[in-house]
Amino acid sequence: MTETQSGGNVAADDDLRPIVDGHTQEIRILHGRLDGVEGEVRSFKSGQDAMMERLISVEAQGQERERNRAQDRVQDRSALTSLAQQIAKLTGAQEERNRQSQERTQTLKRLSIWVGIMTGVLGMLGATLFSSQTFDTAFWGISAPART
Repeated sequence: MTETQSGGNVAADDDLRPIVDGHTQEIRILHGRLDGVEGEVRSFKSGQDAMMERLISVEAQGQERERNRAQDRVQDRSALTSLAQQIAKLTGAQEERNRQSQERTQTLKRLSIWVGIMTGVLGMLGATLFSSQTFDTAFWGISAPART
């Protein structure tokens, strides 16, 4: 530099080298620090990416659990529906057996009433016929003793 350019005394080249060397050294130190900061930023981003992946993994696991629970609920509902249908079938079958049993009981009651009525009618008819002297003589061949 000339004296006019710097506005002051012109420095000798030997005087500037130590200053430039000092600045160069400081720049190297700053570059080293900058590299360290960049490494920390990369490490931070890497950690952040790992945390994000972990968060995504946890969320996916939660969704999988929810799907499994929903599937379990559907299976439970299906099992309950099937059980209810089986119970209804058993109840229906029991009701049908009860109905058939009642029908048999009614049939037996009607038959016993009919047999009772027929027995009564035949008993009255027999009593009437057997009390007749003519029937006794014709059927048994016995004549009644004469009345005096």
